[in-house]
Amino acid sequence: LQLVKKFIRNGWPLNKQKVPSQIIKYWNIRNDLHIVEDIILKNDLIVIPQCLQNYILEKLHVSHLGVVKTIARARKTVYWPGMTNAITECILRCNTCLKYRNRNQKQP
Repeated sequence: LQLVKKFIRNGWPLNKQKVPSQIIKYWNIRNDLHIVEDIILKNDLIVIPQCLQNYILEKLHVSHLGVVKTIARARKTVYWPGMTNAITECILRCNTCLKYRNRNQKQP
């Protein structure tokens, strides 16, 4: 994310081809990114570095709310490219969630 910070501070290239491949995933949201106290935010969401994404996934999923509610909870506070897919995969691999998934009745 240090490279993303550099582009936020100094300006993004005019075309996508000039963006380094490791941060190309931030190109489409470049206008929503800003820095507050050395933390990158996407609007008001904290952008999570790759090294902390698994930790955040664990914290989001600690209550085993299921895919939809966990995604909704995450979208209120954090962001990283591919977050929705990461949450879905995490929950679909969770033994506790799989064990009780069919027992949970849908709420009207």
